[in-house]
Amino acid sequence: MASLTQVAEVLRVEAGRLRANMDAEALAAKKLRLKELEARQLLSEHIEGIARVIDNLAHRARLQNCLNDIAATRPISVLAGQLTRTYISEALAGRMNEELTRLELRHVEAGVSSAGEAGAVRLGIQLLDCQLAPHQVLSEAEQRMCALAYFFAELHQSGSTSGIVFDDPVSSLDHSHRTAVAQRIVEESANRQVIVFTHDAVFFGELITLCQDAGLTPEVRSISYRSEGPGYVDVGLPYDMRRHRERIVQHRRDQQQIAASFNSPPGDTERYAIRNAYSDLRVTIEIGIEDTILNETVVRFRDGISVGRLNGVMAVQEQDFREVQRLHDRCCRNVSAHSHAAGQQRPVTHPDELLGDIEAVNTMFTRIRSRRG
Repeated sequence: MASLTQVAEVLRVEAGRLRANMDAEALAAKKLRLKELEARQLLSEHIEGIARVIDNLAHRARLQNCLNDIAATRPISVLAGQLTRTYISEALAGRMNEELTRLELRHVEAGVSSAGEAGAVRLGIQLLDCQLAPHQVLSEAEQRMCALAYFFAELHQSGSTSGIVFDDPVSSLDHSHRTAVAQRIVEESANRQVIVFTHDAVFFGELITLCQDAGLTPEVRSISYRSEGPGYVDVGLPYDMRRHRERIVQHRRDQQQIAASFNSPPGDTERYAIRNAYSDLRVTIEIGIEDTILNETVVRFRDGISVGRLNGVMAVQEQDFREVQRLHDRCCRNVSAHSHAAGQQRPVTHPDELLGDIEAVNTMFTRIRSRRG
């Protein structure tokens, strides 16, 4: 049994602790400490989720800073404009003026302007020593030539050798400008693939001639509209632009179709088919004179005379002259372009005779070519 002294000591300690808890400040400190411990316990239970929230808030803050930087585009525009003027505009303008010279537009001296907007830089063409916009000074043809010069300059500065496509690049241009554009396109085709769409026969002739002069062999395709619809691609020139040897092949095909449906006695359908065939054959004779006898020295839709081909021009012999005249007269007697005396009641030429005339034209020009050696 504890002694009374020991019991009294325990009671004194307890009484002291109780008196201490009666101190308001000490009690408040203990209560605060208790809440802190309870909060730490709660935090420990949700620490991973809270850490994720903190990371998300930090990421959001970084994104907001980026958004603020993007919204303030003026500094970017100013810097981009300075870099463009220093490293692009001057070099591009110099190359563009070289291209203008190559395109025979020496009286125009252009520069390249740059303008920044929303962080992007737009380049444009300006005329040196002129306060007006190019479209207020230059003709439509000159504007197109400047656009082509800018395109070639930008192409050169890019260092790329990718293929390029032109869609009728000489519309609204006069003849001298067409020639310059054709020359520049042919020059560029030595470095890259160049595709040109055009319906301009003169411009096409210029391209072909300049390719031949440069020792280049272009691939030619024609796009036609048939009864089935548009967009049919054929190898070679359109029929009306083909040389006489290619046309002879088509004449034979047409003759076979006419012969297959030729009625005896013939009617208007047969008459029209034969007349059209002879009209076409007459054109072939004229083209044969151009490309065989004259050796393409003088060609329609071509600028100038090919003097270098004069050595292949054939002296027309009496036999050749009379055969050309005979076949040409045969065509003229059958075509619809001439008015025929109704009283003659001229019969419709038989398809066999048509085939004979086709082969006679082919034989005549083959014989003339053989003499050239």
